[in-house]
Amino acid sequence: MRVMEIAVIIFVALATLAILAMFVRSRARQGIRPFEITDEDKADFQEVRREFGIRRVLGGLLGMLGGVLVVGGFLEVCSSLFDSFAEVDWRTMVVMTALGVALVLCALPLIRQSR
Repeated sequence: MRVMEIAVIIFVALATLAILAMFVRSRARQGIRPFEITDEDKADFQEVRREFGIRRVLGGLLGMLGGVLVVGGFLEVCSSLFDSFAEVDWRTMVVMTALGVALVLCALPLIRQSR
């Protein structure tokens, strides 16, 4: 088992070196020093920062949680329809759905504001 771990480490190291060599070579072909930051790179960094900003990520997580609650609220009713002995718990369905809609509505400004 120890041999496999060493082999994986060597493989990952060689793969990383190969990717780094391809990067340096492509920059050299363009006449740019390997780790020089160009204006195009700065624009790319700004775009990545905008896309992965904390507001956008938190808004996405909040919206996803809200969507899960909305679906869970409807599944609460749907699952009781197929079980003849189950009683529909309307209070749970309404609370889950309302909370889910509220979370999605809170997430929308977070996602839109970061653009």
